[in-house]
Amino acid sequence: MKVSESGIYDVGNVDWTAPYDFIRLEVRFPYPRRWKLTKPSAVSVLLYLSDGSLKVVPARFAPNENAEIWIYPWDDTQLSRYFEPDPQQWRSGSSRPTVAHLKIKLEPFDELSVLPSAIEVRKAEAVSINLE
Repeated sequence: MKVSESGIYDVGNVDWTAPYDFIRLEVRFPYPRRWKLTKPSAVSVLLYLSDGSLKVVPARFAPNENAEIWIYPWDDTQLSRYFEPDPQQWRSGSSRPTVAHLKIKLEPFDELSVLPSAIEVRKAEAVSINLE
């Protein structure tokens, strides 16, 4: 999608079935050549959950390169459960509403920041972790 100004850009609805553990995004932010004289803008991924809550995840991407980001969509304090030896403990304990919608927010850090010319979301998928 073309970028014309700072703001929020809609990636779209998603229909991932539970259980899943992470969201993996493959993206590319093409920047104009002048970015080398300034700096890229701030990028955040906005996850809209089925219970109406919103999780904002700051992200860093190299300009003009394919990149991926892995996001844990729920309460970050629950991530330590993935170190439990019993996989049944990984997803227990708290509610895990599904991710319903994705957006990407672009905003300049300051007057020296430059926006990308586009946002290219190559893949957005839900990923489950298994030991089997």
